[in-house]
This record gives sequence, structure tokens and C-alpha cells, in this order.
Amino acid sequence: MRGRSLNQMLWIFLRLLRSREVIADNIENLDRRELLATIAKLEGQLDEAGSKSSALARSLSGTLEINRKRMENLDRAEESLLVIDAELQRIEQQVQLLREEAAVSGNPDLLSSRLDAVTSTMDETSRWMDANSDLFSTLGPVEEGGGMELPPAPQRTSEE
Repeated sequence: MRGRSLNQMLWIFLRLLRSREVIADNIENLDRRELLATIAKLEGQLDEAGSKSSALARSLSGTLEINRKRMENLDRAEESLLVIDAELQRIEQQVQLLREEAAVSGNPDLLSSRLDAVTSTMDETSRWMDANSDLFSTLGPVEEGGGMELPPAPQRTSEE
């Protein structure tokens, strides 16, 4: 049981690391100022083209909408990066606490119950990652040696 809980915590930690890598790579490749300048330029072009050509206005409007969505994705990515960093730090601290409690108490039952409590809090992290998986898939895979392949997720049983 302890092994399964530790594996689940390790699995979540690896998923967080991989997600962090994907998000950080994509944030690094986007320049917020440039994107804002593009949006402002498109808004100006759209104002000018409004009365001239409906086809041009439609095209500019579509391009503007795409760039606004890119800005929204950048905002979500930056926020997600903060959450991921906090979760990684929390897992590291929980592992440290478990080590300290195991050394101090020497009671395997206490360690098991503490590990169960930690694992249940990890379920919340896992749900957050699942809920935000659309962001991670929108960003796409990391190229150039970033292809860390994760093992299959541990299977949950009805006992868990």
C-alpha cells in the first residue's frame, strides 16, 4: 500500500515536471510585448478597413481574434506555471516531512496513515492537472531533447 502511494506521488511529480517543461518552453517562445503590439496594430487596421472591404475586415477580425486567444493562452500558461511550481515545492516538502516523521517516530502505522493523507491531497493536484490538460495539449510537445516519456499512470483500484 505504501509503495502504491509513493508511486502515485512520484507519478504526479513527474507529470508536473513535464507540464512545467512544456509551459516554460512555450512561454519562452512568446513575447508579450510583441503580441500586444500585434493586437494593437490589428485593431487599428480593422478600424481603417471597416468601411472599405468586408472581406478584409473579416480577415483582420479573424487574425485579431486568434491573437487575443494567444494572449489568453499566455496568461493561463503563466498562471499554471505558478501553480505547478507551488505544487512541486509542496510535494518536495511533504516528502521531507515524511522522512522526518519516519526517523522520529519509527512507527510504521503512523507513517502509513501520514502517507495516505499526503496521497489524498495529491488527488487534488491530479484533478487540477486533468482539468487543465486542454492547456497543456494546446501548447504542444517540447522539441529538442525535451521528450521525457512518462511511464503509464498507476492504476487505481476500488480500495484507493
